[in-house]
Amino acid sequence: MITPLYPPQAFLLNDLSPEHQGRFLEGVDLFNQGSFWEAHEAWEDVWKEKEDPQKKLLQGLIQVAAGYHLIVTRPRINGALRNLEKSLAKFEGMPDRCFGIAIDQLKATVTAAHKEAKRIGQEGLSEIAEDCIAKI
Repeated sequence: MITPLYPPQAFLLNDLSPEHQGRFLEGVDLFNQGSFWEAHEAWEDVWKEKEDPQKKLLQGLIQVAAGYHLIVTRPRINGALRNLEKSLAKFEGMPDRCFGIAIDQLKATVTAAHKEAKRIGQEGLSEIAEDCIAKI
């Protein structure tokens, strides 16, 4: 097992202000509904106010949302792959759970999405398998 670079207590939802908790959870709901760009926007509001390591985690979530937006809503293979790659790099060293999100599970699904998107290419993006679309 890899030891996280950041302690789990750095990512407690209760440590966010009530306003940031609300925007964060709104982003989670939007993401899980497939409204990836809107989730990106909600998380960006929180990201602007945070510092590392929380900022790094939020940036990773924003990049996942942008990547899925570029797979599902506005198919753009290069942008999707780039955003998914960047998000995976941001999640390195994170504890297994951050703000209630199972990061290892998210990384596994994002990795599968990246691999599948690369395999099917631009023309097949709109047909990506549902199990490659993460829920958090």
